[in-house]
Amino acid sequence: FGMKFATKQFILISIIACTFISQIIADSPSIKLAIDIKTVNKLLQQKVPKDLTNDREFPGINSSIKFLFFKVNYTTSNIQLYDLAYNVNQTVLNLNEEDQTIGFTLKDLKASAMVKIHIETFLGIKLNFKVQANIVTTLNLALQPTFDSSAQKIGFDIKRFDLNFSTFDIKVSDSWLSGILNLGLKMFKKGIQNTIVKTIQAGLQPAVNEALEKLPLKQVLKPESLNIGLDLSFTQAIKIQKTHIELFHKGIFFYPEIQTYPETNVPENLIEYNETKGGLQIALTEATINSLAIILYHRDLLNVEIKGERDLPKEFPLTTGTFRFLIPELYNRFGDSSYINIRLKALQEPYIDFLYRSENDRNISAKIKGEAKFMVEVKDGEKVTEVEAFTTNITLVVDLIGQLNDERVILEVKEVSIQELKLTDSKVGDVNVVTLQRLLNSTFRIAKQSATQYIKHIGGIRVLNLQGYYLENDYLGINEGTLSLQGVITETNPDPQTQPTTQ
Repeated sequence: FGMKFATKQFILISIIACTFISQIIADSPSIKLAIDIKTVNKLLQQKVPKDLTNDREFPGINSSIKFLFFKVNYTTSNIQLYDLAYNVNQTVLNLNEEDQTIGFTLKDLKASAMVKIHIETFLGIKLNFKVQANIVTTLNLALQPTFDSSAQKIGFDIKRFDLNFSTFDIKVSDSWLSGILNLGLKMFKKGIQNTIVKTIQAGLQPAVNEALEKLPLKQVLKPESLNIGLDLSFTQAIKIQKTHIELFHKGIFFYPEIQTYPETNVPENLIEYNETKGGLQIALTEATINSLAIILYHRDLLNVEIKGERDLPKEFPLTTGTFRFLIPELYNRFGDSSYINIRLKALQEPYIDFLYRSENDRNISAKIKGEAKFMVEVKDGEKVTEVEAFTTNITLVVDLIGQLNDERVILEVKEVSIQELKLTDSKVGDVNVVTLQRLLNSTFRIAKQSATQYIKHIGGIRVLNLQGYYLENDYLGINEGTLSLQGVITETNPDPQTQPTTQ
């Protein structure tokens, strides 16, 4: 029971820590997860099953037993385990920074079960009896994290194992041999306890490490149709701090058709965990975001279209009249009321920076080299067709700032500007590139308001939604090359009538 229970709890801890997410060296993490011990203990108290009942039937086994000078072969044709239940009074984790160990205590673990056994010997003698067991123990463990760099797997070594029995009661009933068997159980009680301790101690470490190996560290994200995954392979052992534990992951998005990514400078130190605020921290580097941006580029998911009528305020539409003095031929051919749409297509893999200029000037900056194709909407009755006017190559810089709204991150478009603009094709004569760049910068500044409103409309980005919990954000930090979110893990409201919804 102890081995099964302890294994489940460590799996829970690992899943909590691991689920909460270029060529990179194996020991250079791009994502760090940190969680304080108070939060883990709180989650364990909420998730530990207080009572579990399970009925099982085991297949028959063939074995033998030596008694004095005789050897009796027997077959158990029917072993039934029922009324199995356990509960635990208290589950506690504690950290030892000096020894780099995690202490784990299950206090007053109560287990009870009844087993029905039917035995047939080779002489045809049949025995039927019941075994009722009631055990109360306290389990104390100290585990030290390990790391296999070749396989990028974490594990644990057992540094302390104490299993103490406060109650150990096993009785046999419903058999003419009950008296003899109960006397034998009483005589060998200490030996039975030692056997149980050794069995659990020998099986616990392999069971925990095997469970950790099965963690889904390379997951294809939703929607599955995009076939984009996130690699959360470990890059080093779990680090034990005074108040929290830290896990380090590769943190690179992957797509089967892209085998390698450009090298990205990974900061030596991710943003430090704020011990005063506590809770869960998710810290990541530019490498994580850029690996996703590269995939979006190759999947043509960065191509957007700005509609002159739909995406700009009615007071500032983008029409052929806007270009009346800039491109006279455009005005002469299409008049002054035809809407102009801008098709933006990325021509190179974009690059995203986490920039820290001052305490009040921290933002996410994306630099995209692409193509801007200007299309004129020509109406023929109810039919609308697009006619190409001219095409430019541009270098677009987008600056975003992040804001916190309860459990969501709201990204706001701070600035959109064109660094470079070059005319590559024109169907409407000469184009004044300098004036066009000024006009487009003004247009993008207007369009950014629509983009920000859209991000707010969809409710921002929910950082974590795992098994009934979300991250209630308290702190968003950006340093040079790294970003950090830290907040309290909060249980989702179970009442659907009071649960907030997002389109």
